[in-house]
Amino acid sequence: MQNEATGGVLGAVGGAMIGLVEFRRDLDRDARNASTKASNALAAASSALSGLKTLVTSGFLLRGMVHRVADFDVGMCYPGDETSQEPSAFASNAPGLPRPVFTEEVAVSPQQWPPSANAYTDTGLLQDPNNAIVGQNVATGMALGFAEVRSFLLGLPGAAHPSSFVQAQYFRCANGLGAALQAIAVGSVPLTASQYKDKFLGVFGSSGPSPTGSTTGLASAIIVDGPAYGNSTAETTLTSVVMPAGFLAVGQVAEILLGEVAQGASTLTTRVRLDGAGGTLVGQKAYTIAAPATLRQVINITRRADQGGAEVYEIVTESDVAVTDSISVLAGVAHTLYLTGAWTAAAVGNTVTVKLAQLRKL
Repeated sequence: MQNEATGGVLGAVGGAMIGLVEFRRDLDRDARNASTKASNALAAASSALSGLKTLVTSGFLLRGMVHRVADFDVGMCYPGDETSQEPSAFASNAPGLPRPVFTEEVAVSPQQWPPSANAYTDTGLLQDPNNAIVGQNVATGMALGFAEVRSFLLGLPGAAHPSSFVQAQYFRCANGLGAALQAIAVGSVPLTASQYKDKFLGVFGSSGPSPTGSTTGLASAIIVDGPAYGNSTAETTLTSVVMPAGFLAVGQVAEILLGEVAQGASTLTTRVRLDGAGGTLVGQKAYTIAAPATLRQVINITRRADQGGAEVYEIVTESDVAVTDSISVLAGVAHTLYLTGAWTAAAVGNTVTVKLAQLRKL
């Protein structure tokens, strides 16, 4: 009996020991797994921290956090939230206004460089969404979302990449326009928006008001010296004057005044032609040049009643030869009068320079 009891105790103890060993083995395995997971988590956290450090020092992010750039984004995202006094990611909508209306006041103020910018919270929210327009780039971003602005910009590029020569023309055109506007702005009588509108209507051939914004008066004038035409007997264009489409109503009269300075020892023949250097002759005059002389041509054009869908003009000018005194031209387009010159003999010292080309509605 004692042996059986002893055997039972030993069996129980042995079983407990075996269970304890297995428990210890499982515990060690779990500890190793936990250690591995902790190491992996530490590596992942270290990698994430490294990535976060890279992100917060990224030029892409830093540039996006500049308030002027944020203002542009605000404008592009308009319309945003309803009117709110609380900080917001978006500018408040103007109640009842389908889209912003830009006035001259918005365009010209405030005047500073770099552009004024909105104030933002640390989390990138506009502090005053109801007055977001104070950031100058907000209006710029808004305008780029307008259909007419988009259409205008998309109409500028050509079908192929432009050469440097073409690019130079774009630059010169824009630069010349800017210089002209600056000159007008500092002049004695800056133009109004209505006057600019009338001038563009004339340039693009509208039948609206005259380019000067009135029924009569000076429409265009070239007072810068043209290129000197010299030692040649070939008929050469000296200058031209464009009469915009719709410039004259039936019964109205335009006067074109041309003036040149010539010198040499030969005969100079000037001709006025319509719509091309070789177009219809409407005036011709020969001048014998023996000393420096001032020359002058005056052409009066009267619009008569249209015939067969064409515009009819009566032309009166001094001429040494018989010329056309009435012409029919295509309606609704601009027409150009060209002044040409030709010397009867090519002699050194023969030059003629245009000093004036003027269009006036009488």
